[in-house]
Amino acid sequence: MPRSRATAIVLRDSRVLLVQEHHAKRFSLPGGGISARDELTVRRRPWWLQLWHKIFGGGVSREAAKAAAIREVQEETGLTAENAEWQFRHGRHWVFSMNIPQGVVQLQKKEINESNWWDGKDQLRTTDTTRKILNRYGFPN
Repeated sequence: MPRSRATAIVLRDSRVLLVQEHHAKRFSLPGGGISARDELTVRRRPWWLQLWHKIFGGGVSREAAKAAAIREVQEETGLTAENAEWQFRHGRHWVFSMNIPQGVVQLQKKEINESNWWDGKDQLRTTDTTRKILNRYGFPN
């Protein structure tokens, strides 16, 4: 079973931030795997809720996915999100939206080759999953 991923829709001035990893030919939304350390960053849950998540939720809590989304945006772009709002699950992707009003993207050169604030109008090569997530989110308006 593929690992769950935290995916961020980062918005600024009606544009969405897309990144291109070194090994990729297309742009995608920032994000990455949800790890055990993300679970540790959230408050400890009661045993019965942990069991419920393991059985029905794939072992990942929404709080851990949120922590992972914020962490991945910071690691990949240098941008700090103070708030991440839950949107939906799309396959293995836990999708959150974030508004980041200011700050310059500082790419993590080990992982990310390029970034683009995309308005959805011009042609940009994106992954199929990115297109589907953005369409489901309602971007562009």
